[in-house]
Amino acid sequence: MESMVVVLIVASIVFFLMAEFFGRAKHIGRWWSFFLLLSGFFPGLIALIASPSAKNQPTKGGNGYKVWGIILLIFGGLNFFMLIGSEGQMGQAFVAFLMTGFYLIQLSQGKVVNYDPKFYFESTSKSIESRSQYNTSTSPPPFLGENNVLNGGESISSSYKDLELLFNKGVITKYEYEQKIKSLKESNLMDEVQKTNEFKSLTRLYNNKLLEDYEYQNKLEVLKNKMRANNIESKSTIHKKYKIDGDEYEIKDILNKFRIGNYFLSKSDYIEIDNTRKQLRDIPELMEALKEYLPPN
Repeated sequence: MESMVVVLIVASIVFFLMAEFFGRAKHIGRWWSFFLLLSGFFPGLIALIASPSAKNQPTKGGNGYKVWGIILLIFGGLNFFMLIGSEGQMGQAFVAFLMTGFYLIQLSQGKVVNYDPKFYFESTSKSIESRSQYNTSTSPPPFLGENNVLNGGESISSSYKDLELLFNKGVITKYEYEQKIKSLKESNLMDEVQKTNEFKSLTRLYNNKLLEDYEYQNKLEVLKNKMRANNIESKSTIHKKYKIDGDEYEIKDILNKFRIGNYFLSKSDYIEIDNTRKQLRDIPELMEALKEYLPPN
């Protein structure tokens, strides 16, 4: 028993050091790295290696991660019952399954973002060289995930109409249409962010060499996420309950699902509202809130 305690303490120290020195340099961060390694070394190691650097764009999420997360949670539950039924002889992996499942659920929602990274093994000269490349001008580094071909509300608005026309004429596929709409939304969001005082302050700090490149990019992501949340809140002023497949939703709940890529509704789907069943296309406030996500007829 004492030897097991010693092994656990030593393993905890080693895993914490790995999480601090390696996990903190990635979007998985220190604590997710530590608890994943502690619950199961190999799943934790795979998650640590697979996580993108905190200098790069974090994982955007998607339904694939969510599906695997749910599967692992189910396996974790089954292993837990096996552990109880076998009096500890089987099912010891239930913690690893559960922890990895919860991690993948968070990853599917794009919530695994490291806002406090630290790079222990990066040379100072490399950091200075990288900084000097950007500071030859007063412009900030390229925005993560941005496609800045479009500038200004008018050009973005006309591009929505152009995409609708091309989609209706069969020139572009539904998948292409949805991907271009996402790019337009990101460009539009970045335009909104650039108008804020917070963005101007961040850019001044960067140009004065008080922020590293990765810090600047991470803070931009914070601003963009806040702007998305504000946009959702402004579109969700109507607090009606919409019953879909037996579950009740408000507009903000539906928008949140669409925002993470869960397009669980189409215009022809029926929704119960005020004890009346209507197609989505016949509910003006929903159509207005979801117009950026739903393709034209």
